[in-house]
Amino acid sequence: MIYPKTKIEIINLILIETKDNPDFPWNNIPADKIISEWFITGRTGTGLRLSDAGMTAFNKANIAHYDFEFTPPKNAMNSSSWGKYTLAIDKKVKCPYYVGVKQDSITQKKQPYIRLYDNKIAMMMALYGDFQSYLDSVK
Repeated sequence: MIYPKTKIEIINLILIETKDNPDFPWNNIPADKIISEWFITGRTGTGLRLSDAGMTAFNKANIAHYDFEFTPPKNAMNSSSWGKYTLAIDKKVKCPYYVGVKQDSITQKKQPYIRLYDNKIAMMMALYGDFQSYLDSVK
């Protein structure tokens, strides 16, 4: 799915697509009230990073997604650098996305991942091979 540019347009599109789904819990809530629940940056930020509730909503709406391993650079692991790194991601990833951690059922090892909700960006990400290379390529 190719998404509109603003959070309110994205939410309205999803609400239109799910209006006949009685299991979609956000159908009777105005879109401007949903923004702070679905997006990490809320109403004010331009980033499209989804919160846990936002990812749940996208999953309930059956929005196609693409998961990739996510390994932040070593220098982004302290708290001040992490904030700068997430701001860079918000500026460069122009589709809704979710950053989470999966646990391997066999090894019990935790692996961070990023879930992209746009097939073109996911294709570009796959061509670059890893998330950091993709980020470095985006102006």
